[in-house]
Amino acid sequence: MFYVNHVDHLENHSTWRTYERGLRELTLLEAPKQVIREYKHKAARDCFLAFADLMLDGKLKVAAFHEIIASNFEAIARGECKRLIVSCPPRSGKSMLSQVFVAWLLGRDQETQHIIASYGAQLSNRFHRGIIGFLKHKSFSRVFPEWLGFETDSKYDMRGGGYILSTSVGGVLTGFTAGSKAEDSPGVGALVIDDPLKSSDSKAALQGLETFWGEQASTRRTNRWAQVLIGTRFHERDLHGVLMDSDGLWDAEENPNGWRWVNIPGICENEANDPLGRRNGDSHWPTNPVFTTEMLTSQKRAMGSSAFSALYQGTPTAAEGAIIKPGWLNRLIDDEIPTDFDVTYLALDTAFSEKQAADESVIAVCGFRKEEPDNIYIRELVHGRWAFPDLVAVLEQTQKYYRATFLCIEQAASGQSLIQILERETRIHIHKFKPLKSKTIRLQTVAPLFESGRVKFCDGEWTDAFFKEIVAFPHVPHDDWTDAVVWGLTYYQFHLDGAARPETSFSRGHRGGRASMFGEFTELGAKNNSHAGRRNMFGSGTAGGEYRLGTEDRSRLRRSGDLKFDTNM
Repeated sequence: MFYVNHVDHLENHSTWRTYERGLRELTLLEAPKQVIREYKHKAARDCFLAFADLMLDGKLKVAAFHEIIASNFEAIARGECKRLIVSCPPRSGKSMLSQVFVAWLLGRDQETQHIIASYGAQLSNRFHRGIIGFLKHKSFSRVFPEWLGFETDSKYDMRGGGYILSTSVGGVLTGFTAGSKAEDSPGVGALVIDDPLKSSDSKAALQGLETFWGEQASTRRTNRWAQVLIGTRFHERDLHGVLMDSDGLWDAEENPNGWRWVNIPGICENEANDPLGRRNGDSHWPTNPVFTTEMLTSQKRAMGSSAFSALYQGTPTAAEGAIIKPGWLNRLIDDEIPTDFDVTYLALDTAFSEKQAADESVIAVCGFRKEEPDNIYIRELVHGRWAFPDLVAVLEQTQKYYRATFLCIEQAASGQSLIQILERETRIHIHKFKPLKSKTIRLQTVAPLFESGRVKFCDGEWTDAFFKEIVAFPHVPHDDWTDAVVWGLTYYQFHLDGAARPETSFSRGHRGGRASMFGEFTELGAKNNSHAGRRNMFGSGTAGGEYRLGTEDRSRLRRSGDLKFDTNM
C-alpha cells in the first residue's frame, strides 16, 4: 500500500506513465491500429487516466497533479484507500475526473452502488448526466465488454445490480448505501461529494453541510465502500476542514480511518513541502493558458489574498476573528538579519510521536538585543517528529549550537517528563509555564507584539509554512509551530519587554534608559519577576533556580543551515 502524494512518486507509481511508455513503443514499432486500439482498451481497465482519455476521445491533457489524483483514485479501486479529500483550483478538471471515476468503478464491477452529491440539485443532475454519458460512450463497452447496461426505463439502476443515486447536499439518503453487495466483491462503491459548497457567504449553509454529513452521508456505507470529497475550498470550516478536524489525516498504523488529503495549491508558496516539487511562484498547470503564473497572480490581486488562499491554494483562513493578520508578520532577509544577539533562549512545544499525522516537536530559537529592547527576534524553528530520547538529544545540540541561555517549556503532560529528564541529566536552565488558559487566549495575549511590528522573523525555509499556520490559527490541523513561538513571546512579554516595564523603571532616558536598565534584569528567577500581577494566566511563574543571561559570540551569525543533528549521541 503506497500513498502517492508527491511528484517524485510518479515515475515508479503512475500507471499513466507506464501506459504512455507502452504506447510509444507500439508507435515506434509501427504496430497496426487494431493492436494499438486493443492495447488502449485493455490498459484502461486498470489505468484510470487511460480510461479517461478514451472517454474524452483522446483529448485529455494530463498534468502531474492529475496523475497524483488518479493514483489515489486507483488506490480506492484496489481497496487500499477508503477516504480521500481532493482540493485544487477551480477549472482544473477535478469534477470531470470524478464523473469519469464513478463510471470507471461501475465498469470494473457493475454490482457496486454509488451516491453522488453536490451543493444543489441542478449541479448534481449535471454530474449524473456526465456519468451516464460516459457509461454510454462507444469505448466503454469495449473496455468492459461484460457491461449489461441500465434497467429498462431507468437512469439509475443497472442490470448488473448496481445503481447511481444523485442527490443534493441536504437530501434524504434513507434506504441507499454506497459500497458493494458482497464483502468479497472485486469492486468498490463510492459516496462522491463534488463541490458541496457554492460559496462561504451563508453560515447556515456551512452548518447544514456539517449536519448533512454527520446525520446522513457518513452513515451510508456497506461492505467495500469509499468516501470521496472533491472540490474547491471556500472556508476554514467547510466540509474539508470539518472532516479533517473530526477524523484526522490518514496514517497506516495510528489512524487508518483518517482522510488522505491531496491538496494542489495553484501557486507554490513553500518549496520544501510542495507536492509538485515546484519553486516558489510556479503554477500547478503552467502549460494551460488559464493557469500561467501571471494569470494566477492577476487573479490574486483581483479577488484578494484571503479568497485566493481558499479557492486557489486550498488553505482558507478565517475571514472574521483571525487573531494574527498577514500584514503583522515581519520577515527579515539577508543583510536585514542581525549578526549578534545579547540573549538567545529556546521555547519548546513537545510531541513524542514519529508518525507523519502527529504534531511535531518544535524548538523556537528566540533572540534579544539590548540595543533594541522593544523587539524580539524569532531566529529559527527547529522541528521534527522525534522519539523522546532523540528529542532530548536534539534539544541539547540546539542549545549548544546557539549558545542558548535557558529553555521555556510548558509544565504539563508530555512536557513534564522532559522537564524531569533535563533537570536531572543536563545543564540546561529551565523556565516553566503552567498554562491555565486556552491556546487561543495565549496567542491573543501576545498578539499586540505582532500588531505593533515588534516580532521579527529571520527568513528560513520554515517561515512560509509558519506564516500560513499562524494566520489560520485556530482552524489548522496542527498548531505546534504556533505554540512554540507563543511560549517564546510569552517569556519575552513578561520578563524582557522594555515597553511593558513600569514607568518608574524606564522613564529615565527613554529608549536609552531602557537599554541601560537591561542589566537590572540579567539575574532572572522566581523572585525577580516584576510582573507578578500578570502571572495568573500562566501559573506561579518561574522555576529551576537563578541563571545569568550571557552574551553570544558575535563572530558570525548562527543559522540552521549549519546545524546538524546526531540523535545517537
